[in-house]
Amino acid sequence: MSPDRWNSRLRAWIRRHTNYPRAAKARRAEGSPSVTFTIDGSGRVLSARLARSSGDPDLDSAALSALQGASVPEPPPELGSRITRTAPFSFALRN
Repeated sequence: MSPDRWNSRLRAWIRRHTNYPRAAKARRAEGSPSVTFTIDGSGRVLSARLARSSGDPDLDSAALSALQGASVPEPPPELGSRITRTAPFSFALRN
């Protein structure tokens, strides 16, 4: 798999595993926190930290929770044994 294809799969994985917190939804809170995370060659998330806050602690926590202890799609070997990425998480209410 090419690195571009893997990045696309990673973005899709993040969208599927992002859960809008009920309390934030009830307050009609929206935001886009960013999380910097490191994974190993098998896709296991080794660490995750908030890179940019959304301004809402519930949204920030939900973004971190999606990655902490998770396994994402396995990266292609040419990316190395440890990969660090920063990803935005989007929490937007739809009317």
